[in-house]
Amino acid sequence: MPISISTALTMNYQGAGSTTKEAMAKVLGYSRIEDKSVNDSYQNLIPYLGQLDDNVKLSISNSVWSRKGRRFSLHSL
Repeated sequence: MPISISTALTMNYQGAGSTTKEAMAKVLGYSRIEDKSVNDSYQNLIPYLGQLDDNVKLSISNSVWSRKGRRFSLHSL
């Protein structure tokens, strides 16, 4: 799975609740992994990938979009 998709799905997983989170954990292979371990892994992965080759610069960005007229709560961000 491309890292951009994996990262986006993991961010959604971290924000999901109960049944949705359980289903996503099963699909993503996180069923037996603590959330903190998942977070720590991603936090360490990006710098690790960036230092593998001095000739490669790794930049990752994310954005959140919503339908017109919908607002995000500060809690959800």
